[in-house]
Amino acid sequence: MANGIPFQCLLFSTGPDIPGFLLQPFRKPKRIRTAFSPSQLLKLEHAFEKNHYVVGAERKQLAQSLSLTETQVKVWFQNRRTKHKRMQQEEEAKVQQNSSSNKNSHHVNKWKQETQNGSSSEHHDEMDRSYGSPYSRHMNSYDGCSSDEEDMVDCD
Repeated sequence: MANGIPFQCLLFSTGPDIPGFLLQPFRKPKRIRTAFSPSQLLKLEHAFEKNHYVVGAERKQLAQSLSLTETQVKVWFQNRRTKHKRMQQEEEAKVQQNSSSNKNSHHVNKWKQETQNGSSSEHHDEMDRSYGSPYSRHMNSYDGCSSDEEDMVDCD
């Protein structure tokens, strides 16, 4: 500590002339993103179709044939497996969503079919009661009123 200032702060403090980032400890520059050519991508995708994992001599040979490093090939395959897994999960979610909506739509489709065929109101009353419609107990008589005293409905 010098003059009450920690030693580390003195090493990296910035003066009026030198920007602070120049005094920071050496750090590797950020890696530039690899831009694969269309032909490289085509060959990588073809290799992925055959096998989702490429290791050892096969990876080395593929990297050399594409003028890439083994690390670039390894990382491409890791990313491609992740993409493949995500796409599978999205597809499974879609299938589940469609199957659950089909289960629910069965009742609606049956109702639509019966109403389009002009089925009797007695059958609809029966369906209302079977599905627990809140209006089913008021639909027992012809004019929509119930004769039960509990209902207290004015049927004038």
